Amino acid sequence: MRCLIPAVLAICSLPVLAQKNPCDLVTQSEAATVVGSAVEKKALPTSCIYTVKGSTVALHVRLSKSNSATVNTTKANFSKSGITVKDEPSLGAGSYSAIWPNADRIYVLKGDQMLRIGYVNSSNKPPDGIMDKLREAAKKALSRL
Repeated sequence: MRCLIPAVLAICSLPVLAQKNPCDLVTQSEAATVVGSAVEKKALPTSCIYTVKGSTVALHVRLSKSNSATVNTTKANFSKSGITVKDEPSLGAGSYSAIWPNADRIYVLKGDQMLRIGYVNSSNKPPDGIMDKLREAAKKALSRL
């Protein structure tokens, strides 16, 4: 029992790695800048969804565990599916963008965390210049990750 108490104390004193809140990585104000309109926020454990009221436009921010092997597999699968994939070296090693007919996404790998920021408009293609806005949002979010 005497040996157990110091061991428990040692383990309990280790720093706890807190999961970042995706809504803190891209703020509501920043999301509004990306989509060009006021947004409503819905916070979930690993995601934050900003929607434009009365429209089909949304900005999704998601944080998950990942690694370079998973990134390479995902990119290959996207490409096989006809999705346009492009490396984004200005955002760091393993970062890339993906373009669908109605959505543009940026994926940023930092350590074992994958940050995904995506613009979606289920009724139209994303507007010109949205990828640049996503890159800027990703740079800010990366500094908070």
